[in-house]
Amino acid sequence: MTKPDQNRVNLGPARIKVEDSIYDAVDQGIVGTTTTVVAPVDTGFVPIGPIGDLITPPVLAPVTGYPIYATDINFLDGTGGYPFLNPATSWSILDLSGLGSFVNTLVVGASQVDLAFVNLDNPSQRTTYAGKYKGGPLDFVIRDGILTHGWLSFVGSTWVGSDVTITINGTTQTILAATVNEYMAAGKSDATHRYFYFGTGWNGNVAYVRVAHTGSLAIEVVGILPFNPFFLDANPKTTVRAVANGVLWLGAQTSGPFAEYAAAIDIATGAATAVYTITSFRSVTESWFGLTTGEAAYLFPTAVGSDYVYDLRIIGVDGSITNQSNIITLTSDSLSQYVDIPGTDTMLATNSLSPKTLYQISPAGYQIVGGTPGDIQLPRISDASPGALRFWGSTVSTTGVALYEFAL
Repeated sequence: MTKPDQNRVNLGPARIKVEDSIYDAVDQGIVGTTTTVVAPVDTGFVPIGPIGDLITPPVLAPVTGYPIYATDINFLDGTGGYPFLNPATSWSILDLSGLGSFVNTLVVGASQVDLAFVNLDNPSQRTTYAGKYKGGPLDFVIRDGILTHGWLSFVGSTWVGSDVTITINGTTQTILAATVNEYMAAGKSDATHRYFYFGTGWNGNVAYVRVAHTGSLAIEVVGILPFNPFFLDANPKTTVRAVANGVLWLGAQTSGPFAEYAAAIDIATGAATAVYTITSFRSVTESWFGLTTGEAAYLFPTAVGSDYVYDLRIIGVDGSITNQSNIITLTSDSLSQYVDIPGTDTMLATNSLSPKTLYQISPAGYQIVGGTPGDIQLPRISDASPGALRFWGSTVSTTGVALYEFAL
């Protein structure tokens, strides 16, 4: 087969948009940092004997928008040394004055070890907490006056959390706080809640639950797992695949013999559909995204020579499946990172090789999102900022490192 132009090509029945600006809300959301230099205030010298003079600490230029470059906040540029912005880091800009810190604080991981509070009004000021690093896809949120990361709260310079005891189908289980955080990180979000799998998985004792993005931490049960544990092989975990207009989509895969299963839960009522058996293919689990119809869409790749040809398949709440062939073809590369945008019919994805391209994919086709750096890591819709896309970005040589947020 001939290798098509992967940037603009109609490979099947899906309609491809061709506007010059294909994702205006994203592109227009990039806000450059200010280049204004704030001169240190000259307070004069304070003599302290023959040793010398008291030196006024430096004042760095304030950071007023995205991208936030590592050098803007007095971090090293790159991924070596200390401190650097780890590609998997979590971050949020928060008012921590109520916690005795800065009014305009960037809460961010330093390397992959420590937690840093950086004063964005003067980034020369930074408080570091050794060994308290937290990574994505969860970001930091203030709840009830306390800094939180998922289910954990930062209290007295320590991450703490309450274990959760829950009864599912008459069986009481206690889930450790750190494990709840792991479940949350593996979940999916809509504009108001994060949904995730919860429980041990054996004997059907699994629930699907949600936690609101704001307010007090509280777990709400949405529905009970409709899968037979036999489907789950040695790994009892099923996954939340998508949230689609009030419908929670679940999935499970087995190996030997291979099979894939899906089911949906009505979030308002907790009613579950039958378990649908999907045979003869393996979807890309991370590629599922919800549609405004309540259906779910996902990608199925096929390697053809050095190319990767992707079909888009749509599953209805009744279990019916429609296929759109050749939604996108990539030459000598494949898709690797996926981000579903809640409340839309759109998913974002990057290719696996460097430099990375950001694609917008929907039942209407695909387009390329411009204005992004050469390397993109951990793209996500942040629960701390649900109307924005976040990622760690750099040039291909892993310099020019910055934190990016695009308004959607």
